[in-house]
Amino acid sequence: MTKITILFYSLIIINLSNYWIKNIYALSTDNTKSNEKILIVTHKRNLNNVKYREIRHYYSGIYFDFPISDNRSIEKPFYKKLLSKDMDEVKKMWGRILFSGKGDIPYKLSRDREVINWISENQNGIGYIKKKSFDSEILAKISEI
Repeated sequence: MTKITILFYSLIIINLSNYWIKNIYALSTDNTKSNEKILIVTHKRNLNNVKYREIRHYYSGIYFDFPISDNRSIEKPFYKKLLSKDMDEVKKMWGRILFSGKGDIPYKLSRDREVINWISENQNGIGYIKKKSFDSEILAKISEI
């Protein structure tokens, strides 16, 4: 092999390793702590007794009785803890449900405060927030994960 060929292969290996390092770093960085508690909540006037198993069914697209919301700021750890799925699997799951016509995807909200406001307007709604954002004036806790 010539020096040019060796140099070329070396550059390819360096570029590939930089690509993998960047992607692995991007996958491992998450703006929420994995041990941070997440509460699944509904409006305090909602008298429906919803169980943890049913919550799993709502967020996996099996039940559609109540409107549900997604909190984009903590959806990665939420789906990982609740359904043991990463976001690619979740997107595929909701895509199949949406395009099959079986149901609608959850309302996409950006922050805990938006989820709380949405639940105050949709009293049958179910959402999830960080434990530190819980407001007992409006919300009732269904489960903690």
